[in-house]
Amino acid sequence: MTPDSADGEAAAPSPAAASSPVDLDRELTDEEIAALAFGSVDPSAGSELSDEEIAALLNGGPAAEEPTAKTTVEAVMAGSIVSQVSPQKLALISDRLRSRLTISLRKLVADNVDITDRVEILRYGDYINRVPLPVIIGVAEAREWNGSLMVLVDAALVHNLVELLMGGRRHDGGAKLDQRQFTAIEHKMIERTIQIVLDDLGAVFSALSDVTFTVKATEVNPRFVGLARESDVVVQMRHKIQIDRRSGIIDIVLPRATLEPVREQLSHQRHGERGTADAKWEERLRSQLVTTPVEVVALLPTRPRTLGEVLAWRVGSHLALDATPETLIDVVYGGMAAWKGLTGQKAGRVAVCLEQKILRDG
Repeated sequence: MTPDSADGEAAAPSPAAASSPVDLDRELTDEEIAALAFGSVDPSAGSELSDEEIAALLNGGPAAEEPTAKTTVEAVMAGSIVSQVSPQKLALISDRLRSRLTISLRKLVADNVDITDRVEILRYGDYINRVPLPVIIGVAEAREWNGSLMVLVDAALVHNLVELLMGGRRHDGGAKLDQRQFTAIEHKMIERTIQIVLDDLGAVFSALSDVTFTVKATEVNPRFVGLARESDVVVQMRHKIQIDRRSGIIDIVLPRATLEPVREQLSHQRHGERGTADAKWEERLRSQLVTTPVEVVALLPTRPRTLGEVLAWRVGSHLALDATPETLIDVVYGGMAAWKGLTGQKAGRVAVCLEQKILRDG
């Protein structure tokens, strides 16, 4: 081997060095987050996440240098808990929560309440990095789902709710904000509000699955909660509360693992579909239908008449019909002829004996 050839071989880049390293710290685009969360990729997104980036995002760190096929599949399966979840169904759940929460908070503060809502899918680390402190966070347990979630109340809403509940003026510009830590009394009062939010959320999700949300702890910093890894995908339901001229924000953060028990319902069924609920609804509908009054009309055969004949009618005029006692007449209800029958008498009343059922296509 000559020195020139040795130098040439030394200068030749190896295949590993030729491939550019994966930047695991770069910010994901909205399309990439949606692709990871919902198992779909926007054709206009321009680029897809590589296997290394997906493994790194799901595992919270760089992928192994030589991952086996089993490790990769397990990582993808473990991280695809909310795949195929419909954003429209999440928005529907948030909207129904908004409606219930409006009524609940109106009863709580005895004043008019207006709420707007928004649903966002993002990484947990991105969410906690943009939370302005101070806040009060209720960490809740979803017992039937064996998961957790958190309800965050920002400082503006904490001060405004406490002032209203303590008898403050209702039509001023709201409480003045400061950076002090919240008192134990404020924590207790807001914890009550958080439980109201959780009760309404449980009522909304009850159409999909029986679940009870209960506050198990309160925190003042989202980094102390440990709800999920910073790389995990979460669903954020943000509700902006407007009470007269006062306002504030309530965030509900649901990790992907918590949504796993209802992933199928959120994916393939319409909101409200559940076997037991449908059976009860069908039984009630059936019981109501069989007791619904229906007008039944027996139509005698018709015969065309001229306008002159109609104008000549008087009291006592006889109208001859093209029918005999054996002629079948139509029995009509709901605007449709359903039976044919013979006219006669029963117990001194004119009656119709049903003879033929009129069959219709479909």
